Amino acid sequence: MPSLTIDLREGFHHDAVVIEVDGREVYRQEDVTTRLQIGLADRVECSTAGEQVKVRIVLPVREKARAIELKGASPVFLGATLTEDGQIDFRHQSEPFGYV
Repeated sequence: MPSLTIDLREGFHHDAVVIEVDGREVYRQEDVTTRLQIGLADRVECSTAGEQVKVRIVLPVREKARAIELKGASPVFLGATLTEDGQIDFRHQSEPFGYV
């Protein structure tokens, strides 16, 4: 099965975060905070089925949510960042993100 790695990256500060993959909840945490030294708050790894995968990230307290559809046929690495205005920004690639 293809794999999906989701990195919660910059901008998280004591946030409640829910992640759904293809409508299935794979992550729910309170108090998610970016470690400023490395730019990473948390990482979620899961397997996917099929050619397409839909990822939805919800910040219930901030009343923000965003979804993205990705090709799931090979390993996918998805980074989610909170912008300064509180929006969820996605970046995806075929290689892991690097951290110091």
